[in-house]
Amino acid sequence: MNDPHSQTSGHGSAEAEHALNCRPAPKWAVVVEDALFPMPRQKIAARDILDQTGQGRDFVLVRDYETPHDVILADEAEVDLANGNVFRTVPRREHCEGQASAAPAKLAFVCDDVWKVTLIPQQTEHSLKRLLGVPDHAKLFRDFESPNDEHIAPDEHIAFADGPVFCTRAEEVPAPPTEFKIIVNGREKVVPEKELSEPLSASIA
Repeated sequence: MNDPHSQTSGHGSAEAEHALNCRPAPKWAVVVEDALFPMPRQKIAARDILDQTGQGRDFVLVRDYETPHDVILADEAEVDLANGNVFRTVPRREHCEGQASAAPAKLAFVCDDVWKVTLIPQQTEHSLKRLLGVPDHAKLFRDFESPNDEHIAPDEHIAFADGPVFCTRAEEVPAPPTEFKIIVNGREKVVPEKELSEPLSASIA
C-alpha cells in the first residue's frame, strides 16, 4: 500500500507515515458489494475506492453499518478505512445525503484473501483465527507493505485500526541432514547416506 510524504516505488502514503515510526505500513482492503479489493492506503477518497473497485461514475459509495441507515459518502470525502471497510453502492440518481450513524460500522478482517465481517474491532490471535477459519496450528502474520510481516503471538491483542490484512505460514520443517554418523567397529564415521550397502559397510570398517 502507498505513501503520501516520501514515495517509494510501488508503495503509497501509508508506508511513508509508518516509516517515520520505524514500522512498516500495514496493508488495507475493502469489501464492496461482497467482493474483496486491496487498497493503496488507509485513508482514501470515496471516488478512488469506487475507481479501484471498477464502479462506474453512475454510482456512489455507501458505508455499511449494522443498521438500516447506512451513510452515503460524497465523492471527495476522505474515508478512513480504520473506521469501517465494508461498503455497498447505490445509483447516483438515488443519491441523497446520508446522516451520521450511531451504529457500529462493519469491519472486514482478511487472511489469505479470505474475509469475514464482524463488528468487533478488538480481537485476539485466538478469536481472529476462529473468525477467519484459520487452523490453530498455523502461524498468523499481519501483512505489511514490506517483506517483514509481523508475527502475531498466541492470544496477542489485535486492533483493527492497526491493519486488517493478515496471512498465514506453515510451520517451518527443518531440512533433513545431508550427513549421517554411524559406529563401525566402535569408531564413529560420517557417511553421506542413511542406508549403506553391505560392501560399503565393509569398506568403511
